[in-house]
Amino acid sequence: MTPDAFTPVRRLIDERMPIRVLMEARLATLERAWIATECDPDWGALRALDFEGEFLRMSEWIHRILTGDPFPAEVNGLYFGFLFPPSRDVQSTVATFLSGSRFHGQEDDWARKGEMPDDKFIDHSPLLLAAYRLIVSAEVHGDARERAIELCHFFFSLVVAEWSCTSLRHTLRGHAPSRALFVGFDPWTGFNIGMLEADRPGGRGSVIVSWHGTIAGGTRQAEWIASVREVANWHEVRWNAVDERNERCLGPLARMRGAPDLPARPALRWFDEELTGRILVDPDVVGDAAVFRTEAARCGLALDEVEIQGRIHVLLPLKRLEVRGVDFRAFDLRGLYPSEERLSFVLLRSSEAPFLNGRIAALDERAFNRKAYAPPVANADWYVQSPSVHLRDYGEEWTAEFLAWLRYFFAPDFHYCHRDDESFRSARFLAQHEFLDERFGRATAMALGLRRLHLHFLVEAARAAEMFDT
Repeated sequence: MTPDAFTPVRRLIDERMPIRVLMEARLATLERAWIATECDPDWGALRALDFEGEFLRMSEWIHRILTGDPFPAEVNGLYFGFLFPPSRDVQSTVATFLSGSRFHGQEDDWARKGEMPDDKFIDHSPLLLAAYRLIVSAEVHGDARERAIELCHFFFSLVVAEWSCTSLRHTLRGHAPSRALFVGFDPWTGFNIGMLEADRPGGRGSVIVSWHGTIAGGTRQAEWIASVREVANWHEVRWNAVDERNERCLGPLARMRGAPDLPARPALRWFDEELTGRILVDPDVVGDAAVFRTEAARCGLALDEVEIQGRIHVLLPLKRLEVRGVDFRAFDLRGLYPSEERLSFVLLRSSEAPFLNGRIAALDERAFNRKAYAPPVANADWYVQSPSVHLRDYGEEWTAEFLAWLRYFFAPDFHYCHRDDESFRSARFLAQHEFLDERFGRATAMALGLRRLHLHFLVEAARAAEMFDT
């Protein structure tokens, strides 16, 4: 393989290009290069291989085998290699493997002195086997086996490079101060992904993000609610698995950091009801205070003007409001911000104020309001506002990916702002969803995105538990 063949791998690391895009470009390059040779595989079948699905399957494998960090901290290099048939035999298997070495930076052949704890560090890849067979069986004689190995190595290099750019990099580094990643044909030849370094203090990135938008149509709303309910269940399952030792620590941790004595809420709250009593709606649910005023006036509704912290603020009082959806507490055993760690995706419906229909909101009940707010909100039975979440030192990548997934598949006018950055890394995730949508259709692209979200959640949840223990 020529050195320029790895340019797309470096491009993935630098620009975060989708694996599928880079694989299609590589196949197009190979098709042009092989046109004059006797190797002419079924290019349509090669392009039809589920590269994205295989990336996710491999990612789940690496997360599973490295959870708990089976390598000691002294292991400072990870070598990703291949097991190929010894000849052009298309019946044999194709597998990848992972080994760890303590000799990176000390010896040139450090990867050859690797160690594998057990056989689970060998992964049999159905996609690599399919690609290998398609290429090898298409040539009567020549170097088809080498060509097949080259393509498999290229794809696996992309996979490991992608891992190094996502939250999986923490799983790969484990407890080592740093670890090198190398994807090789053999211990001497291959692609050097680079070094995984420990995060700088405070460098992990915190989440301070708010969002608003509208989900239109009954079918789309039902799909939205089912999807966020599934994500909420991931968090609830992890909360339910917390042992008694950690459970006892959550309250003291929160109080040590000056949190108010707020009423307890379940990890997941499901709403499908009509609220009654004194309901106050904040203009940030709409996202534009001027639009909120205009729409309220058009409906003949009077706004309450109140002074909050020296500023005039308007609130819309209602007597009834239909709500349907879910809010949940993000899994973080540290309990740093007990009143700010919830993600809410509740949809509103009002005959009095139809401009609120389909709006995404967060709901605070009377018991919470009395502890958390000053009058007049403290006296409200329900306070309705735009959702937001605050996490520290973890979850930034996952939250950005989750919100971009919701925006692409459900609500083009779904807006979110991380601190003062409205993009919040959304362009890269939206581009990936668009490509998969165009290629495979909305349902498949949506399912692939949700599967990737689940994987990254498992990684982040493991990190959150580890940070609590340390």
